[in-house]
Amino acid sequence: DKDKEKELVVLCKYEQRHYDYNGAFYETLILDDPVNDDELTYLEDTSKRFFGCECSWREGKTEIAKYKTAKEIKYKLKKMGF
Repeated sequence: DKDKEKELVVLCKYEQRHYDYNGAFYETLILDDPVNDDELTYLEDTSKRFFGCECSWREGKTEIAKYKTAKEIKYKLKKMGF
């Protein structure tokens, strides 16, 4: 956002192995500076944009995650105005 405080961005990767699908989930949690100095604010709408699955399903479907690295996420956040 446009304030002077920086956001905290946490990149997570979850390996999945199930009967119907397997691969990796990529999740990015974006947290804003504390409100009243007691807790970080989770930016849910912004964070949701970076969830992806690099997965394949038993019936043949595959999916490629769009944002997997810090570089890709930083680039998109800058385009979004962060």
